[in-house]
Amino acid sequence: MDNQLNGLPIQQACESAPKIQEQQVTEEQKEGAARFKVLSVSCFIYALFYTFCLYQNKSGITYPFLIGGTLCFLFYYFKRFGATAAKDRKFLVGAMLLLGILNCTTDSWVLIFFNRKMILLLLGVLILESFHDSISWKLGSWGKALLHLLFGSISQIFKPFEDGYWSHKLQEKKREVTPESKGRKQKILYALLGVGLSIPVLFFIVLLLGSADELFWKMISNVWDVVLSWNLPEFLTNGDIPKSLWMTLCSFMGIYGLLTYSGKRKYIENAVKITTVEWEAVVAIAFLSLFAFVYCLFCGIQIFGLFLGWMTLPEGTTYASYAREGFFQLLLVCLFNIGMVLFFLGFFRKNKWLQALLTLISVCTYIMVASSAYRMLLYIHSYQLTFMRVLVLWALIMIVFVLGGVIRYIWKQEFGLFRYLLMTVVIGYIAFAAVHPDYWIAKYNVNQFVQGEETDLWYLTLNLSTDAAPAVYELLEEELPQKQKTEVIGIMADYRGRIKEQAEEMHIRNWNVSRAYAEWVCKKNL
Repeated sequence: MDNQLNGLPIQQACESAPKIQEQQVTEEQKEGAARFKVLSVSCFIYALFYTFCLYQNKSGITYPFLIGGTLCFLFYYFKRFGATAAKDRKFLVGAMLLLGILNCTTDSWVLIFFNRKMILLLLGVLILESFHDSISWKLGSWGKALLHLLFGSISQIFKPFEDGYWSHKLQEKKREVTPESKGRKQKILYALLGVGLSIPVLFFIVLLLGSADELFWKMISNVWDVVLSWNLPEFLTNGDIPKSLWMTLCSFMGIYGLLTYSGKRKYIENAVKITTVEWEAVVAIAFLSLFAFVYCLFCGIQIFGLFLGWMTLPEGTTYASYAREGFFQLLLVCLFNIGMVLFFLGFFRKNKWLQALLTLISVCTYIMVASSAYRMLLYIHSYQLTFMRVLVLWALIMIVFVLGGVIRYIWKQEFGLFRYLLMTVVIGYIAFAAVHPDYWIAKYNVNQFVQGEETDLWYLTLNLSTDAAPAVYELLEEELPQKQKTEVIGIMADYRGRIKEQAEEMHIRNWNVSRAYAEWVCKKNL
């Protein structure tokens, strides 16, 4: 019994141990080890590149280079992983590159935020179209696929460590320890041990020699003073190194997890399998009939009361105050209507009466959009422009185009609604971001101020980005009454300080067109 191990002689058990361990490594673990060899180095290099471009730099000149580098990196692995489903990537690639360029031409944090989120959305669509045949996907399928890609990639962020562990284990089995390699390691350890032991003894000897010779001690003291007077670079003392290393690690885990999950096509394919749900259309017709009645009544009041002014207003309510109320509520109702129409199209049986009701609700939504836009324009006429008011107007314009696609989808469900919505919103947003709305807000409000209207100049100089600087500086060129001139000079002094401070913080990585141009305009008007 003493010479037995699980029923085998000791010698046989030792010989069979590696085979038993090898059998314990599953195919998935072997696949992970192989994946680590392919992805680890390149993902780490990409993570360094990502950190260089974006560390404390959300809108610098490096951003378009990051987008270009990311696309090249992904296309290389798309080819390696056999991702050939996407036939036409021109729109997605062009839009991402254009958004990357726009990101370093604006100082508006709102535009920068939406630029980055739009790029992530387009990136997700690009990956899905590259790995999957998405032509037949409906709007709901796209939503599920994007969510699965997002959360699936997050679930794989620790995959590089797991894959690296199994890669090391498999390599360990193949590696043979020779007497020569073992001897080299021992020699290195002995050398390090000798150096470590010599340091305290050497320190004692130096003290003795210094006390024996004054010139030697003076030289040692001077050298020590020079060492103590060294100033460490700022990046070693301000926390940049640990922060940048953390960013590199996170980006490495993120891109590795994204590529790992993207290669597992079956997960997303199972998620987007069409499950036919066709509830009885009569329920939807009964439900929507009440909505259609209320909407028709509301739209009639908008047409005859707001647009034409034929109806009598409640006592104590002026037409101006009536017109300026409710635009945000109407915007919310418009978005609700679009979601409701898509819901009933997706879950109820096709029926002509249902399609007619949905079309009627969509037409009523158009009238609500017009009412909301009219109210907003009246409000702007009285209280001038702000970024939020301009954003609402842009959203209403987008709703007009979105509703057009929804109405077509109501009557022809083979229509590629997701692609239409994606292109419409992306093109509309790029146009919105490209014109730099802060500039036009300042331009309009400055004109109102020059014409004698009450204007919040502090909003222009404190709440708007440096995109507005050229329009704000036009105040100095206008002929104004002395009281207004004094107010403008005081405000512009603070504004110059803000622009100068931002310009001083710029360097080669975070150089930004808007901030640089604002500095030039500032110097020009000194």
